[in-house]
Amino acid sequence: MKISDDTLGFINLIEEYAKGELRKKNDLEICIEIAASYSGQDEINKLIFEGKVLWNLFSKLKTVSKEEKGVELIQKEFEDSLVRFKDYLSIFYDKLEETDKSRFDDIYFQMTRGCVLNLTDLAHDLAKVKDLMILQKNKNK
Repeated sequence: MKISDDTLGFINLIEEYAKGELRKKNDLEICIEIAASYSGQDEINKLIFEGKVLWNLFSKLKTVSKEEKGVELIQKEFEDSLVRFKDYLSIFYDKLEETDKSRFDDIYFQMTRGCVLNLTDLAHDLAKVKDLMILQKNKNK
């Protein structure tokens, strides 16, 4: 997929904000380019929001022990968020070119631990997008 200069500029801004720590930069580019190509602002915003939620839950799960009270609730919320995130991502998947579609299927849509980790990596990048959006909104107040 050809990525526009506008999308590349936006991704460079996010990468600078994330101090070069984007994990799924190419896939983030693709999702943003798809959203821009068909006025999918609502869909990308839902993906960004759910990515932030998923990343926050994943980060919390990494810090709690299995014996802590309430960890089951966090785990359940993480699983629910993962399902919603995959649903939102599938909107973009449906618009992919065949080569990207095959790759996204292998990376994100299998029932494997690796796919869950890939999804959380993409969620990390989307959380950075959301953080920057919040920062910009607060600057403009």
